[in-house]
Amino acid sequence: MELIESIIEWTNKNSGFLGLLIFISTVLLGWLSGIFAGLRRKPKLKIEINDGPTFCASFDTGRVYKNNLTHRTAISTYIKVTNVGSAPTDIKSVHIGYKSQNHILPFKWFWLKDITVALSDFVVNLGEDIKVYPFLIQRNQLSENQIDTYLLEGKSCNGIVYHEQIESCGNFLPKIKNNRMRVKVCVVDVYGGTHTSTATINKVTLKAAQRICQKFGETRESLADK
Repeated sequence: MELIESIIEWTNKNSGFLGLLIFISTVLLGWLSGIFAGLRRKPKLKIEINDGPTFCASFDTGRVYKNNLTHRTAISTYIKVTNVGSAPTDIKSVHIGYKSQNHILPFKWFWLKDITVALSDFVVNLGEDIKVYPFLIQRNQLSENQIDTYLLEGKSCNGIVYHEQIESCGNFLPKIKNNRMRVKVCVVDVYGGTHTSTATINKVTLKAAQRICQKFGETRESLADK
């Protein structure tokens, strides 16, 4: 009983001090909970690799390097990106990877990290009309479009990303099985976060690719000629 009476007497004499301690504790807990809530808020991008102008073509350049014919590989991917996270973000870049014939290790990817500017739009005929597929990053020539890649929570965007490999030789070619190949798309957001998705896409001839994109595979060649 004496202990309880002593506690009651002490609290009565120091009510102001106790109130200050409670106030400081409340502010501190609120600050810490705000920090943890902020740490939990981050973007998360879901990537879908869609049908349409999603394919790869490898082709000879007609030149020789160390007694080997040189070649290029070009890949187009029609992707949809959705922010399923809890914070907004923007798309900084898109990389494309494939399994190379030159790599022995089965889990290793060969990456094309620089998006290439396509010299013509990707177009398919629909009877008397045409469908122009939007680019994700660059502007189209045949249609007025500007894809907004700043994604609030729950928002999405879609478009084509196009990559051309530098002139190569030997076995720096995609691994092909039944005219199909595995690719991995890696979207990099403005905070440096990476978001990936894999798919199997068609391997086509350059002529077939150019029926959809007239100047498919010609960007790096045009720059080399200058």
